[in-house]
Amino acid sequence: MFGAASRHDQVFYRGFEAHAQELRRAAGLLAEAFGEAPDLPDIRGRMREVRSSGERHARGVICELRKTWITPFDPQDIRELILGLDSVLELILAAVERVEAFELHNINGESEGALRLTVLLSRCCDSLDEAIKLMAQKKTETKILEICAQLRGLEHEADEIYRQAIVTLFGHTQDVRDVMKWHEVFDKIEAATNRCGQMAQEVETIVEGHA
Repeated sequence: MFGAASRHDQVFYRGFEAHAQELRRAAGLLAEAFGEAPDLPDIRGRMREVRSSGERHARGVICELRKTWITPFDPQDIRELILGLDSVLELILAAVERVEAFELHNINGESEGALRLTVLLSRCCDSLDEAIKLMAQKKTETKILEICAQLRGLEHEADEIYRQAIVTLFGHTQDVRDVMKWHEVFDKIEAATNRCGQMAQEVETIVEGHA
């Protein structure tokens, strides 16, 4: 049974929710990087601010975990949940930094493929945020599991878009340097969606253990 029953519970759930909000902001910045005439240095700067904010929220949860024995669910699950959210944020930062550093050329629709992946990543982050907000409420286990199942479906959809993007990249992009650069960007975005799918499984495990 979930729900923020005590002050300690509220501290943990607020930390989760705040970090999940930063994930949504980060995915939005990555999408902006693939827009028309993006200001990449500015986007990278804002992304670093989001990353720093996420780190603060993660540290806050870990520090609170060290100070109390009263937790809303298993302490190891709490640690894995907040560190998992942080790992998604780190992957999005890595993607943004590469877009800014690589001087990418959009010759054969590479940017469109990256944006399609990013849109799915944004939906994954939205779903994670929704599921985590529900964890602070009572009698929401069924809804949380539904959201997690939808999120895993988004991950599978992203896997297919990634595959198509890689096939197009290797089949039509002539410059080897462009192939290598775009491949690394695609890899980071796809890794972030995969990590979101893993987070959905972790949330499912927590929910099922407390149903």
